[in-house]
Amino acid sequence: MVEEGPDRVRELIQLGACFDRAENGFSFTREAAHGRRRILHAGDATGHEIEKTLGNTLLAENKVRFLPNTSVAQLVIQDGICRGCRVVHDGNARVILSKAVVLATGGCGQVFRFNTNPAVATGDGIAVAFNAGATVCDMEFAQFHPTALYTGDQNPGSVFLISEAVRGEGGILINSQGIRFMPNYHPNA
Repeated sequence: MVEEGPDRVRELIQLGACFDRAENGFSFTREAAHGRRRILHAGDATGHEIEKTLGNTLLAENKVRFLPNTSVAQLVIQDGICRGCRVVHDGNARVILSKAVVLATGGCGQVFRFNTNPAVATGDGIAVAFNAGATVCDMEFAQFHPTALYTGDQNPGSVFLISEAVRGEGGILINSQGIRFMPNYHPNA
């Protein structure tokens, strides 16, 4: 990923991704603990810009059919090979067979009461894969983002993510005693 990263970014730009620009080209920002500005961004909606660009490209090429409002219920396994999946689409069950199946279902952040994940990050993809016989390991290694805002509200939906760029641009994290604690874990944090 590191070696191909620059080529994939150039490809995104060729496909029409609109990243912020400065006088001499693209505007780069730092994220926390980075030593230099190297992050392209599209305001504070970079992920959305990339998703939109890739989605529009797929729609234009007519190579992928989108099925909104569809949930995978089970993988179809025949002779030890995944051949497709059983889904629920607009309330109706059906089977979709394919040459290849890629599960890109997001994480499982909703297993935690307070999190910044979207409501659909329930771990269903992990469960579907496990139920089909996939080996699941290292589930204890959940990534926690250090810059989330928790106001004390007991409503789980009250927590939201603060962009990592805030720390990259000089913001610091302090604990409840007003002490900076991240340098204990990373010298540039």
